[in-house]
Amino acid sequence: SETYPELWQEDGSLFDDFTNGVNPEIWTVPDTKWGYDNRGVTSRNVSYTKDGILVLAANGDLYKGDIMGMSDGGQPATTGIVRSHYYFGPGSYEVKMKVMPRFGGCSAIWTFFNDGSRNHEIDIELPGPSKYSFDYAGMTNYITEEKMDSVKTKTIANNDGEWHTYRFDWHTDPADPRIDYYIDGEKLVTSRRNIPTVKGYFTIGVWFPKGWAGVADFERNYMYVDWFRFTPYDETGWEANPRENLEFDMEGLEHTYPSQTSPLPVNNFFANGSFEDGL
Repeated sequence: SETYPELWQEDGSLFDDFTNGVNPEIWTVPDTKWGYDNRGVTSRNVSYTKDGILVLAANGDLYKGDIMGMSDGGQPATTGIVRSHYYFGPGSYEVKMKVMPRFGGCSAIWTFFNDGSRNHEIDIELPGPSKYSFDYAGMTNYITEEKMDSVKTKTIANNDGEWHTYRFDWHTDPADPRIDYYIDGEKLVTSRRNIPTVKGYFTIGVWFPKGWAGVADFERNYMYVDWFRFTPYDETGWEANPRENLEFDMEGLEHTYPSQTSPLPVNNFFANGSFEDGL
């Protein structure tokens, strides 16, 4: 289109740096909720800057604004994600981003497919679950909700305010199925168990898990995304997604996309600075 450059390169790769905002030819901006007691995500927490930085907000337990969550009772704590229309298979997935630097929320990138019996998923989660610290990352792949391979690995200080590139390489070749996980080009984990095979959509976002990321004792903080790249692998062993040929219908969803740029918000490391909620 006139607004966006050619999406797919000759080698089948896709790159998006959010220069023109959230491209509706690639992404949805959902108002939804899944699993756990996470209060859901809303498009009202998604924005972008004139420099092409995607901003995903997390409204913590002390937030007093009018953006409400999806849980019963309309609790305000909620977050934001972008999710691809496309179903991606074996390949290299890379996101350059800054995590939301407070405990309580989980900054993550992940693929997903679930048909009720299978749950094919690959995740990088920060802070790492079950040992929440921004010095650890959770790197997990599933084939069902019970069958997984999950590693909480020691990494850099991910909430240092610097840009870092998070990546996983998904191989489905039956001779060597595996997933290699990287941060800033350093391979940290290789998983050879419970390797997904079904193509899934790809999500970038911050969300509130139930407990394992800490307590969201803040007002409003942010995850920043610079760019996303997918590079496919010419391998066998993967399965098509049964929804792959369904055309995305954007009618009625135009309002979910940010229509203009916003200033880059600043993460606030103080919470309850007015002491309005007591000491």
